[in-house]
This record gives sequence, C-alpha cells and structure tokens, in this order.
Amino acid sequence: MRISALLVSMPQEMLNDAKWHLLEAERFDKQEETAVFLRWREVRATAIFAIGAVESFMNDVADQYVQEHPDLDEHLKDYLQERERYVKDGEVGERPRYLGIEEKLSGWTKIITGKTFDKSDQTWRDFVEVKTFRNDLIHYKKGTKHSLYNRSTVDMARRSVRSAESMIERFYQCWGKTTPNWVHAAYREIR
Repeated sequence: MRISALLVSMPQEMLNDAKWHLLEAERFDKQEETAVFLRWREVRATAIFAIGAVESFMNDVADQYVQEHPDLDEHLKDYLQERERYVKDGEVGERPRYLGIEEKLSGWTKIITGKTFDKSDQTWRDFVEVKTFRNDLIHYKKGTKHSLYNRSTVDMARRSVRSAESMIERFYQCWGKTTPNWVHAAYREIR
C-alpha cells in the first residue's frame, strides 16, 4: 500500500464534506419515505461537518495569529490556544480549556480583528439554531429524540451549510479581507 501526503486545510475539507452530505440529503429527500433514515443520516452529518468547519476555521485563524504575534500577552496566547495554566503541589501545569464556538466567534474575533462580531441578525440566529441542533446530536439525550427527528430536515441541512459559509464570511469581513472562493464554492471531489 502506498500513501501519499496531502496538505489538507481542515476547515475547507469539513465545509466541503458538509456540502457533499447536503447533496446526499437532497438526493434521498427526492425518494420520499423510502429513504427517510438515509436522509436523516445525511442531514445530521451535514450539520456536524458544517459547525465543525466553523470551529476548525476559528482554531486555524487563532493558531496562525499566535504564531505571527510572538510578543502577544501570555494570557491572550492561552485564551487563543485554549489552554489554562495552574499551580498544583508547587508545580506549574497546563491543561486544555475548551471554549464554545460562540465565544471563539465573539472573543477571538475581537482580539484578532479589533472588531465586534455581529450577532444581531437572522443569519446569527440561524447559526445558533443549527449549532443547537448539532449540540443536541453530539450530546444526545433520550428526551430529545422526537425533537431531533422533527428537525432533521433538508432545510436544516441547507441552513447548516449557509450558516457555516456566513460565519466564516462574517469573520473575513471583520478582518477586512476578501472571503476566499472555497467558502462559497460548490462541492468538489478530491482525488
């Protein structure tokens, strides 16, 4: 077996994967009730990959920012690298301090761009709804089963992709940079 090394941009690949799963959800939706479980699977995968793309994007941007600013305050470095330092038994230690995607979009955007991430419109509310759906999937509880299936629609999958694209684009707007083509590009097969 031969393995080739590829340079992968995880945010791009996750968003591309979300777009593929959306295409599959739409395909299964045309088969009506004969493929309902397959459609649900693709809707769930779309939401998971879409929100993952936004989080992966923010992690990449924060990592790049820290690398490009070696004199950044240590507290800000820790914040952007999601780590926490502590003292226990006279020893300094370090542990992960995971932040939610909303905090990354708000707090990290302010540090990296100097601007406030707009959370006042329908685009933001759609993102929060998709993120809640994704969180309900990842942190599944028996009591959410009925609600999850009711929300597992092709419309939810479409909003997942649109929301991910919009959040990444909004960050670029705060940054004063042009949104790269990959954000709004159609699904592409990589070989």
